[in-house]
Amino acid sequence: MIAHEIGSIHPQAIPKIVEAMDRCHATSLENHLQKYILEPLQSLNHSQPFIIIIDAMDEWQDHLAFIKALAHLNSQSRVVKFIITDRLNPCASHLPGIEKISVYTYALGPISNKVIKAYFHKHLETVPWVDERRATPADVEKLTELSGGLPVWASTVIAVLSHRFSELPPHEILEEIVGSRRQVGSDDGLGELYRNAISRLFHSAEDQRQLRRFLGASIALQEPLPPSDFSMLSGIRSHLTDRVRFALSALQTRSPPPGSDQMIYPATALFHLSFIEYVQATTTEGPPLNLNVRFPLYSGLELSQAGPQPSRIILSFLSTQPPKLCREVLAVPCV
Repeated sequence: MIAHEIGSIHPQAIPKIVEAMDRCHATSLENHLQKYILEPLQSLNHSQPFIIIIDAMDEWQDHLAFIKALAHLNSQSRVVKFIITDRLNPCASHLPGIEKISVYTYALGPISNKVIKAYFHKHLETVPWVDERRATPADVEKLTELSGGLPVWASTVIAVLSHRFSELPPHEILEEIVGSRRQVGSDDGLGELYRNAISRLFHSAEDQRQLRRFLGASIALQEPLPPSDFSMLSGIRSHLTDRVRFALSALQTRSPPPGSDQMIYPATALFHLSFIEYVQATTTEGPPLNLNVRFPLYSGLELSQAGPQPSRIILSFLSTQPPKLCREVLAVPCV
């Protein structure tokens, strides 16, 4: 992906990228960095270093290996530097090999109230309000305060209000949200927003049981699957899968890939990581929900029966212990 962007912006680097494609098969990640990134950029003979920006690094499952490999470029700061956003401080988290990388870290502060307010003013206009019961200036002020400067909270509010088949009209959902006294920065404001949305979308214990099964399988997925394969793999009948997918669309903060209605995508492709961590961490201590999502485990026999191309069904057998929510940190490796 990085090499593709380099080639798109700087066509003069394409010959070196094509050369890397011929020479890098089954070689180390360090060699890939050398051939796909460093050498194409060196070929441009630029007087200033190039800056490569990578957002949400911790949402990439191979981010640890990538960060460790950056040590290979320590001596090339005149050619390329990286700006990486990550919710974990790489130094404080003691990432493997981090001591070998030249890195500076900066904490990201909250987004200003002015920016959050402008976001609400723009996107509240897109909400399908009923009977002209729209958000008031006081509502916008309260939403801005409750957001705590966290963009994902603001975007989730808009997604929930915009869900066209919600049982409650948007103005009643809005009243419930602005009636909250929990700011995102205090206690569990973001978790409360998720909890209220899920309890509204999945009323009964049976609804929440199907939600647990669906999320358990979709979080484990590493590649999109046709609905029939997903149904066989998860044990959820296709009509129930469709219902859960439709309801969960109210909490999607990422644009679905083209043709997403024809495939079941990994949860990480559709939902913010904070939502995935929330549903993994939810326990019986937080009524009315009892999600406690766990990853399904499948035997080799079950995988072999999942279709003519079982290699497409890639699952991540991760620990059932959910990671803790952390504030975002901007990591700037000066490599």
